[in-house]
Amino acid sequence: MMGGVKKTPRTKTGFTIIEVMVFLAVSGFTFLIAAVFIDGKEAQAEFTQGMNNTNLKIQSIINNVAYGNYPQPAGYYLNCTTAGGGLVITSQAASVGQPSIQPGCLFIGQVLIPEVNSNINSYYDLYSIIGCQFLDSNNNCSSTPGAIPTNLQEENPQVIPTSVLHIAASQQWPGSVSLAQVFIVDGGKATQTGAVGFFSTLPRDNGSVLQNGTQSVGIVEINSYPGEGSSKIISEINSDGSYSDGSIQWLPNNDYVVMCFNGGNNEKGSITIGGYNRGAQVNTTMGLGQATAAQCAS
Repeated sequence: MMGGVKKTPRTKTGFTIIEVMVFLAVSGFTFLIAAVFIDGKEAQAEFTQGMNNTNLKIQSIINNVAYGNYPQPAGYYLNCTTAGGGLVITSQAASVGQPSIQPGCLFIGQVLIPEVNSNINSYYDLYSIIGCQFLDSNNNCSSTPGAIPTNLQEENPQVIPTSVLHIAASQQWPGSVSLAQVFIVDGGKATQTGAVGFFSTLPRDNGSVLQNGTQSVGIVEINSYPGEGSSKIISEINSDGSYSDGSIQWLPNNDYVVMCFNGGNNEKGSITIGGYNRGAQVNTTMGLGQATAAQCAS
């Protein structure tokens, strides 16, 4: 009988190179999927927060018009003089007790001009509007108490120049949102526009007098198209009182504005701004994803 040592089979304790490569490939793919998912969720959360802040920004503009708050340069006051039946607006260094705006002028609203046809459509221009507080016997602007304007043309709206306010007009939408389109929905028909105005509705076309406290706010439709440019739109507003050509007019009851926004990862959102509806306060409604306004689907 032959003697010897019984051999024990060797136990496999490691991984082959192929197994390690397969493991790394599967792990990397899983990590990539998780990273994309997390990144998408973070982008969606950032866009949602940006839309919430954008909605608050638009509501803030409306509230400023209702309360009569307008940008005021530190250390200056606005001086309104009448010339040729219209208004000339300047700013001068203020002294102690100097009123922020002189008699004859009335802050009546703000105009938002989106930069939708540019590479920087996350920006917009915001201009403040002053109008006639009183009219003389010839329906010209007057600095002394007299008749009250009964419509937009008699108010002779004038854009306050940024050089007078010492404040830049350009502002950025909050967060990661950018504006794609703006629609005026009039009688169910949606038409793109280049500007939206928010004006105090009193005094307005029915000749109502000013209220104590906050005023109702109405949406003003401005004859413009996307990308027309601020200087052209400002000219349209400033000339409306002189020519009464209807360049600006109240948005009819029950009509509204839709603003369509995009995010960096193709997120979609919209803000619908309701009309003044016989003097009721303007309100906003925000939609995201499937709830985005129908006008923004295109």
